[in-house]
Amino acid sequence: MQSSQAINTQSTLKGNGNLSSLSQPLPTDSPSPWSYHTLPLNLFIEQVDNGTVDQSIYEQFLDAIKDKEQSYIQKLIKEINLLDVAYSCAQLCIQYYEQINDPEVFNVIVKLVPLARTTDTLELILTRSKKMLTDLELKKKELDNIMPEGGGSLKPDRKYFSQLTLQLSKHLKFQIDKRNTTVAEFADMIVDLRETAEAMDREMNKHKK
Repeated sequence: MQSSQAINTQSTLKGNGNLSSLSQPLPTDSPSPWSYHTLPLNLFIEQVDNGTVDQSIYEQFLDAIKDKEQSYIQKLIKEINLLDVAYSCAQLCIQYYEQINDPEVFNVIVKLVPLARTTDTLELILTRSKKMLTDLELKKKELDNIMPEGGGSLKPDRKYFSQLTLQLSKHLKFQIDKRNTTVAEFADMIVDLRETAEAMDREMNKHKK
């Protein structure tokens, strides 16, 4: 049986769970010919990567995204922990059912494994449960791309921008052109992406009631 370790929210987010300001790389105080609304995204990523980004542009970008990113990261951590527990419980129940063949245990398994039905064979349910592990690993990878190693503050490095660019391209259904997208436009896209996800979650929860 494969198992995974739940993410510790306290170790991932500092203090009361708020994202602290960026610590690395440090912005520069050197004047820039660009502004928050004119700097192309590709140049911004380069400057963040090498520590030459303008302090004002850097802070405006953070101010625009930090609230939505904080909420999304907390939601992602919760999803990882819940999915991890559900997967582990499902595997334990499957092992137990194989020994005692109890219908009540089978019903519990069906509730734990997404898309599982009472008419499914145990073999089919095992196959469905593997998707839980795949989803878990994908969510963990996404969190790793957003948060720095060992937890702590949000760090928009190349890995972060690559993750967000992929998500946005999928959300908007077109490839993000980093040369013709400004920092301000990119921040607006991130906020829209997170707000759309929040609206979808609210709609799903409404139907569950």
